[in-house]
Amino acid sequence: MRPTLDRSLHGTGALNRLYRSQDGWVFLAADDDASWGALAAVSANGIGADERFATAEGRREHDAALTEALEAMFALRDADEWERELIAAGVGCVNASEYDSPGAFLVQDEHAQANGLLSEAHHALWGDYRRWGPPSTFSGTPGNPRAGVLAGQHTDELLAEAGYSPSEIGQLRSANVVWSEVPMELPEPATVA
Repeated sequence: MRPTLDRSLHGTGALNRLYRSQDGWVFLAADDDASWGALAAVSANGIGADERFATAEGRREHDAALTEALEAMFALRDADEWERELIAAGVGCVNASEYDSPGAFLVQDEHAQANGLLSEAHHALWGDYRRWGPPSTFSGTPGNPRAGVLAGQHTDELLAEAGYSPSEIGQLRSANVVWSEVPMELPEPATVA
């Protein structure tokens, strides 16, 4: 099962997400055993000694507690220090402070783009946007991430494909046999001063 982004768009789990440092953000990628061992060895607040996190299963089971411990740890130093120390220890970590928000890091980072982790999508209401893409691809079954559709968005196309004429489709709509969600007008986004 593919992990999903958390509600604040910081990442997919305690060991694959953004953390606030003293002066900005870092992105941590340490979700394999070797990376965890290296991270635990240099941890600034003793998380490596916590038995709950000793195994991959334990880290998954106690993901919220591990996230909380790592949030406290990363708040102790600035982003450049964490990047230098963790990279030297063999842990994936990058200073992500140049972005306005954690979500911006995920959709604007050049490495995420270069590795195909982002894709373009079109939504019927919101237009074109960039979204998180598949974390892996397969030659025989490439992923095709798209925007969600409106209810009944393709009803007319499907009915036409099934042999219904435009006039028959109109009659089905008039009789409320088929229905489609009507796009609503969206308000202009609020600006923050």
